[in-house]
This record gives sequence, C-alpha cells and structure tokens, in this order.
Amino acid sequence: MNVFGFTDEQRSTIKIELDGQVIFVPDDMRNRHRQTVADWEEEGNVIPPYVNTTSPYGPLLPVDFKLGMLTLNVTPDMVDAAIAQLDEPDRTRASIYWTSANMFYRDDAWLALIAAFFGKTDDQINEAWDYAMSLSPTVVANA
Repeated sequence: MNVFGFTDEQRSTIKIELDGQVIFVPDDMRNRHRQTVADWEEEGNVIPPYVNTTSPYGPLLPVDFKLGMLTLNVTPDMVDAAIAQLDEPDRTRASIYWTSANMFYRDDAWLALIAAFFGKTDDQINEAWDYAMSLSPTVVANA
C-alpha cells in the first residue's frame, strides 16, 4: 500500500494506492480501507498532510532546496536517515525522488511526509522555501 496523503484541508479523504489501484478513502473508521490505513499508521507511519496545489511557491533546484533545509536544521544526511526508516515501497520511491529529482516542488507529497517526520510546520517550510527561492537569480517556472 502507498499512502499519498489527505486530499483536503478538512482531512476527510485519504488518497492511497492499494493492490495497484488508486482509491480515495473516507476518514471514517467504519470503512475497511480506512482500517487498513489505521493498521499502517500503527506501524509508525504518518499520513502526509494535505498540500494546497495552488501554491505560490516555485520549484527549487536541488542545491537551493538543500540550502533551504539547513535553515530548518535539517541536513541531507538526516533526510537519508528518515527515508531509510520508511517501509517499502515508500522507501525506494522517496530515495529515488530525493536523489534523482531535477526540481523540488512545494506541494510534493514526499516533502510533506519528510516535513511531518521532522515535525516541521507549513509556516516553517514556507519560510525556508522563501529563503531558498531567493538564492537563485533565475527561478524556473513550471519546470
């Protein structure tokens, strides 16, 4: 199972992939799929929070993203260690994204997952993003 995260600010629906199908699960424990997600949470996993896809934040180059993370006292080695603690297939997917992305996006579910792991708030991430966006003289829009 792959848990993408909540799909709205009210946390009423969770987007997951189960047995190769993407489904939207109501946050209602009477739902059998929600019970499966609860079992996944009991293993120490966290449902990524809703991320507004109309974000005013542009994409970041990996170097700027990593420098922005330093303002939150999060180093690349710490992210590697956090990814290593994820269950499969999330561990492999997050590792590929972390090591291979040409751009990082503020509304990415993996970012929300790692931010939640480190206990970072949206405001903290936004401030770090603002700083990181100021580092590059040319910001690539919709890359």
